[in-house]
Amino acid sequence: MDMWWGTAIEAPDPSALAAFYSKLLDWPIGHEEPGTAIVAAPSTSR
Repeated sequence: MDMWWGTAIEAPDPSALAAFYSKLLDWPIGHEEPGTAIVAAPSTSR
C-alpha cells in the first residue's frame, strides 16, 4: 500500500476547510472525525 503525506493545515473548522479544498480540487474527503479531516488525492496509475 502506498502512503502519501502532504501539507497539514490547522484550522478552527477542519471539516469546512476540507470541504472547500475537496470542491476546489474535485478530490474526495478521505477521512473525517471531530477535529480532523483529510482530502484524499486521487489514485494515479503507474
